[in-house]
Amino acid sequence: MFAPDLLDAVVPSWMFFPSAQNIIVESGWQSLFYTWGVNVLEFYNSGLHGGFFEQGNIVHQQTEHWTWFSVVQRSLDNFCNEQNNHCIRKQANKL
Repeated sequence: MFAPDLLDAVVPSWMFFPSAQNIIVESGWQSLFYTWGVNVLEFYNSGLHGGFFEQGNIVHQQTEHWTWFSVVQRSLDNFCNEQNNHCIRKQANKL
């Protein structure tokens, strides 16, 4: 769409990679899950089941959506920004 002069048969717009080439990306998400995701999930569940949150109360539901998801999204955005902009260390034997 953005490069109509490129033929899809020559330069495919999508390409599948074997999982061995995706291991670096996947390992980056693993650290996020174990350092941040487990704590967020536990905190969220303690709020749901700890007597602080009333499932049928519309004010509680709207407050949950307004605050909780924006906080989680902001944290995920910060993580993605850090991961996408970090400098890779110099490797002497690589071009």
